[in-house]
Amino acid sequence: MDRRRFLGTAGALGVTAALPGCATTARSGNEDQRLRALLDRIFYQRLQASPETATSLGLDQGERAHLRFLLNDESASSRTREQARARGELDQLRTIDRARLSADAAIDYDVVEYGLNTAIRGARFSYGAGGDRYT
Repeated sequence: MDRRRFLGTAGALGVTAALPGCATTARSGNEDQRLRALLDRIFYQRLQASPETATSLGLDQGERAHLRFLLNDESASSRTREQARARGELDQLRTIDRARLSADAAIDYDVVEYGLNTAIRGARFSYGAGGDRYT
């Protein structure tokens, strides 16, 4: 693993690990709840697509125990699927009315939106970690 990929992976793991706890409780109502549900869904879908991440976070237990014995798919077709997933996640995120979020949830929204935009824009580069699923 080259240094760029390692740094990109390490940084993204921190963001990804924080996703389930990012959104605040439903102080501001329905939009905060919708954001929390979406971030949780994104997090757990990404765990399924990245068994090595699940193992490194200690989340390869219970219903995800089978992930312990799998490796990430690093094929070109997997990268294409990951880019499509990022675009879909961004589309889903944008269905949430940011103006109706609490201050904490709005920050979570901005962080995730920035990360997804960065991953999508980075896909045009075929080197480094700019376009892979960890950016």
